[in-house]
Amino acid sequence: MRRLFSAASAALLALVLVSALPAAGAIAAPAHPAVGPLPGDTSDFTFASFDAVYRLSRDDDEHAKLTTTETIVAQFPQIDQNRGIVRAIPQYYGDVDVDPQVVSVTDQNGTPVHYEASRDGDFYDLALGTDAYVHGATTYVITYTQRDTIRAFSDTDSDEFYWDVNGTGWAQPFAEVSARLEVPADLAPSLSGHQACYQGAANAMDACDGGIQQSAGDGGATVFTASAHGLAAHENLTIAVGFASGTFVEGTPSRADASPSEPSWWQLLLGLGGIGSIIPGIVALRLGRSRTPKPGPIIVPQYAPPPSLGILPASRLLDRPGQARPAELIDLAVRGRIRLLGYPTQTHQSDADYAVQLLDRSGLDAFETQYLDALFAPEVEPGASRDLRRDGDAALGGALVASAVAANDWVDATFFGRRGSSTATKAWLVVTIVLCAGGIAGTVVGGVAGAVFGFLGFVPGLIALILAIVGAVGGKQLTPAAHGIVDHLYGMRMYMELAEADRMRVLQSATGAERVDTSDGRQIVKLHERLLPWAVLWGIEASWTAQLQTELAAVQQTPDWYVGDQAFTLAAFSPILSGMTRGLAAPVQSSSWSGSNFSSFSGGSFGGGFSGGGGGGGGGGGR
Repeated sequence: MRRLFSAASAALLALVLVSALPAAGAIAAPAHPAVGPLPGDTSDFTFASFDAVYRLSRDDDEHAKLTTTETIVAQFPQIDQNRGIVRAIPQYYGDVDVDPQVVSVTDQNGTPVHYEASRDGDFYDLALGTDAYVHGATTYVITYTQRDTIRAFSDTDSDEFYWDVNGTGWAQPFAEVSARLEVPADLAPSLSGHQACYQGAANAMDACDGGIQQSAGDGGATVFTASAHGLAAHENLTIAVGFASGTFVEGTPSRADASPSEPSWWQLLLGLGGIGSIIPGIVALRLGRSRTPKPGPIIVPQYAPPPSLGILPASRLLDRPGQARPAELIDLAVRGRIRLLGYPTQTHQSDADYAVQLLDRSGLDAFETQYLDALFAPEVEPGASRDLRRDGDAALGGALVASAVAANDWVDATFFGRRGSSTATKAWLVVTIVLCAGGIAGTVVGGVAGAVFGFLGFVPGLIALILAIVGAVGGKQLTPAAHGIVDHLYGMRMYMELAEADRMRVLQSATGAERVDTSDGRQIVKLHERLLPWAVLWGIEASWTAQLQTELAAVQQTPDWYVGDQAFTLAAFSPILSGMTRGLAAPVQSSSWSGSNFSSFSGGSFGGGFSGGGGGGGGGGGR
C-alpha cells in the first residue's frame, strides 16, 4: 500500500508540475536568460571596449537626472552572421521607473545608426542596425537620459550613485570597460568623499583595476573615472560615488503588474481551496516526518568526543548541516592534520584572505580523508598550503559538500530505520490532493483570464502537496543503538556550558580522574582544544574560544594549530573563523542581469559593495 501510494503521489506531482509550466513560466522565467554564446550563432563575437560617460544633474524638484553616452565597439566575425547588437537598458532601479529615453544612436563619425526600440519585461531594448550584415570592428554610440538614478542608503548614511556600467547580461567578453562620471560644480560640494569601484561576476567584491580616480573637470566640475580590463562573459564594472544624505530626492516606486481580471465566485472558491490545502499538507508532514533525534531524560556531562563518531556524521545526527564544514576544518586543525593561517600564502593572489597548511594525512576516517582531499589533492605533500577566499570558492564548496553528503548517507543507513506512513497520514494526503487540485485548476483557468488570484492558490497548493507526499512516504526514526551516541553529544554540550568549577568537578569524578590530571593546566588546554570543533558544531564557539583564551594565558601557551598576525584571542580568531566558514561555501550567484532587480540595500561607496549591486547595467547580445 505504501509503495502504491508513493508511486501515485510522485506521478501526480510530476503531472502537476508539467501542467503548471505554461502558467508559472510566464511569471518566473527571466526576461533575458544569461547564456553563453554558441559557435556560429549571433552571440559568437566579442567586444573590444565599452566606454560610458555619465553626466549627472539635478532638476528643480531635486531629483537626479542622468545623461549617458555609451561608446560600444563590437568585434564581429568576417562571415555573414550579425546584423548588429541589442542593448537592453533596465527600465527600473529597484521599483523606481528610471524612464530611459533615447537621444541618439550613431557610429563613431556621428552618422545616425538605425535602431528599433521596444519594451521587453523590465528592460528597454534597442535593436541596433538594419538587415545588412556587419563585419569586423563596429562602433555604436548610444546617448540616452534617465531620472532618479540616485538611492539613499542607511548603512552608509549617504545618497549614492551606485551604478553598473556594462552589466552582467552579456554573453560576450569585454577587453576593456571604462566609466566617467561628471559631477557639476553645483553638486560637487555635496560629495561625501567616499567612492569605490568593483569588477567581476555578480556579487564579486574585487576592486576594479587601479581603483576609482578623482580629478577636476571643466567649469568646476568633479570627474570620477574607473576601468576594468579582460572581463569575461557576464562580468561587469560597477562604480559607487557618495553624496551627503538628502542631496537628492528619491523617486517614487511605480512598478505595477498588469491589472488582474475580476475572479468569478468559483475561481475564488478554487483559489481558497489551494490556499487552505496548506493546513492538511502540514498535518500530513508532521505525522510522517523524520524528527531530529532528541536526548534521553538523563544527560551526563561528557568531556571527550565519542570514540567512534566524527564531526561530519555527528552533524547529521544533530541535524546541524550548516556547521559541519567549519567544524570539520577546526577538528582537523586541533588534531594536527592541518594548520590554520590567518593570512594568504600566495602573495600574487590578491583575492585570497586566509590559508590552510597540510601537516599529516594519517589516522583519518573515510569522510575526513574525502574532506582533506577536497582541500588538498591526494598527491599533495605535507607542508603545502592552500589559500581561501572569504567570499567563497564554487569548486571547493562543491567538493566539501560531497564529503558531507557521503557522511549523511552513512548515518542514515547506520543509525536510522524507516518508519512507514500511517493510515491517518494517507488520509490527510488525500484531503490535500483534493484541495490542491482545486487550487491548481483555478490557477490554470484564472491565468488564461488574467486573474492573479488563481496564482495565489497555486503556490500554497503545490507546497502543500509536496509536504503531504513527504509525510506519506514515511520518515525515519533513530535506532535504539544510536540513542547512546546522541546522549553523549548532548552531554558534551552540557559540559562546555558548565561553569569552570562544575567542569573541574566532572574531571575529578571517578571516570574523569582516571584520565585527566586537573593540576596540569597544559593537559586541560589540550583536552579543551579537542572540544573546540564540537563547540563550533553546537554554535557555542564564541564562549568556548574565550574559555580557551583564558586557559592558554594561564599556562603561557599558544596553540600550534593556528598562526595569525595577532595572538590567539576571541577578537582575533572569531573573524578569521567566520571568514573561513564563508570561504568553504560556494558563492551565491545571481541568475538575472544586474539592473533587473534591486536586491541589496547596502551602499557601495565605502568599499563594502559588489559588482552588480547598483542600478543601470543590463546587458544585450548580437542580432
